[in-house]
Formats: sequence, structure tokens, C-alpha cells
Amino acid sequence: MSRTLQRVASRGLRHPGVIAILDDGLEDGLPWYDGPDWDLNPHFVGQVKKIAGQNHAQRPVVLICRSGNRTIEAGEALERAGFKRVINVLHGFEGPLDEKHHRNTKSGWRVDGLPWEQY
Repeated sequence: MSRTLQRVASRGLRHPGVIAILDDGLEDGLPWYDGPDWDLNPHFVGQVKKIAGQNHAQRPVVLICRSGNRTIEAGEALERAGFKRVINVLHGFEGPLDEKHHRNTKSGWRVDGLPWEQY
């Protein structure tokens, strides 16, 4: 696992959205849905392009969210915008809901035993 992924895993998500991780260690929490009404962030693709720089289409971008659902949509938007190396962390950090409507029991970053810390 890259040092960047370890740092992101240990500090947690700042937004209830998506973290975009770039190959040189740049990272930023960017909301895919934002605000109290969870509106789609119309600036998401532009924000990732800005962080990725001039060669954004060839830069690897790793996306992670709570369940892996938002990152699918976010990744598709990035691919439509010309990004060629978009990676989705399958099942996100906490994974899907179980039969009792709880997360962290079936799959996801935590359940899979990947490193993280709670602050």
C-alpha cells in the first residue's frame, strides 16, 4: 500500500464524500455530494483537475468514500472528463449495510484489515 493511502486511511474522511488521491502524494477530501441537502458538487471534476495539474488525464486518481457507491459515480464523471487512470476502492471504508442496517460487518477498508486510526 502506498504511503499516501496509509495517510488517508489514518486520518479519515474530512467530507461525507470522496477522497481523491494522486500518485505523487497530493490528496484532498472533495465532496461529490455536498451541503446539508447532499447536492451534487458541480465543481468536483474541476477541483480534481486542478489538484492533478496539466497532465491530469494520465495521473492515477484513487477514489474512496464510506460505502464505495459515491466513488462509482465520481469515477464515471472523471472518466467522461478524460481521466484515464481512475481507481475505485471497492466497498469504500465501511462497506455495505448488513441485514441489521449496520456497516463495518461485511466488507470495506476496515473489515478487510487495512490500516486506519480513529482520532
